[in-house]
Amino acid sequence: MVISASSAKIEIPNRLLSLDVVRGIAVCGIAFVNVTQMWNMYPASTSNTQAWTWVNLLVNERFFPVFTFLFGIGFAMITRSARRRGRVEWQIMLRRLIPLLLLGLVHTIFQPGEALTPYAIGGLVFLFPLTFLPLEKRRGIALALGVILTLVGVYFGGVLLIPGLLLLGFAASEWRVPEKLDEHPKPAALALPILILLTAIGSYIQYLHRDQAGFSPHSSIAGFLFAATWVAAVVVILRTPLRQGFEVIFAPLGRMALTNYIGATMILLAIRPVLGIPAEQGSATNASFFTAWAVVMVMLTAQMIFSALWLKKFSQGPLEKLWRKITWGTGLRMAS
Repeated sequence: MVISASSAKIEIPNRLLSLDVVRGIAVCGIAFVNVTQMWNMYPASTSNTQAWTWVNLLVNERFFPVFTFLFGIGFAMITRSARRRGRVEWQIMLRRLIPLLLLGLVHTIFQPGEALTPYAIGGLVFLFPLTFLPLEKRRGIALALGVILTLVGVYFGGVLLIPGLLLLGFAASEWRVPEKLDEHPKPAALALPILILLTAIGSYIQYLHRDQAGFSPHSSIAGFLFAATWVAAVVVILRTPLRQGFEVIFAPLGRMALTNYIGATMILLAIRPVLGIPAEQGSATNASFFTAWAVVMVMLTAQMIFSALWLKKFSQGPLEKLWRKITWGTGLRMAS
């Protein structure tokens, strides 16, 4: 990472920009999901609450798969870095996963639907054993097992998506797929029209079954297709003049994803009683959802500004830096 002290702009390596932007967008989408869960916002009648329908068509299960896939990529990057440094891969992986598990367990107290704990468990069960295999074998195993488990997970949805997507993310990183797409986005551009069509069909089927909101096969499959579509769209957009706007808005959020994810929980918990929002909203109305969305938008704007300002002085977010320090056992100070 190179940060120019005389420039207000953060220089992000091109090969990592797409990951930062995608991660930042995923953080935004997940915030809209989490506010619904944390504020217990569920309508008494889904037919009379259009906002709830839009939550399920545009947010629920649309960003969680991508966030999971990105964690798999991140774990593979750690093992690759361990190889470069001459470190023992399985030891580094453990030093990466155990702190994540502990953080997730604490986070669960405040956000029961949080993802860090299942990510850590999934990593320990499915990714940690890969570090004992030769590189050429682990790639194939991660890809094959990832495809099988993802197909199962896509049908059932929820946490069952985690093992397969962690493995697919791990395999994609080992095959350098993110770097290749950054250099040659043509595959994403070719896939985008097909994905848009499939997403439209899947979303329409989900809409017809909107009374079954939640982790149903209809919503899970539609959500997975939606997730693949918006990721492909981002890869393509980053090759257009819109690239700079996406970089400014989403890359800082993505580079501090862990800090912003945990921070969002604290903010949403603190602001609920201030606004006088009841702890249980079993009969949430459209107005309830609009209020929650407004809060999330203000929060994300503040997090984007904070992240950009923080990264002008430091190379990583506070939780990211602590996690890195524990992973590598170093006493590196935050570079300013």
